[in-house]
Amino acid sequence: MAIFLYNGVQSGKKVTGEISASDLKSASVKLREKKIINKPELFFEISNQWHFTVSQKHQLDSLVRRINNFGVYKDIKCLLKDCKNSKSVISVLNKQIENHEVEWGRF
Repeated sequence: MAIFLYNGVQSGKKVTGEISASDLKSASVKLREKKIINKPELFFEISNQWHFTVSQKHQLDSLVRRINNFGVYKDIKCLLKDCKNSKSVISVLNKQIENHEVEWGRF
């Protein structure tokens, strides 16, 4: 049995905790049963700083996951410091993804 830590959203509220499961697939099933959606910490940091509509939160979630996968996570906070609203945040994140070249050697 292993312990899996999570940051997520349950009924619209941020939740953190741990799940005991035999493997990652079992842990994922347990999270789904509890209706917990796992989200990167950067999502919460950004969404708490600006007001986002529900639609924009979905966009933000997708963009943060893509940025996280590209590995350009560390520079994002610097890029967002001059953003005035949620629309500008989404625009900056989109541009960051569009301008990023995938390093296929990492995969």
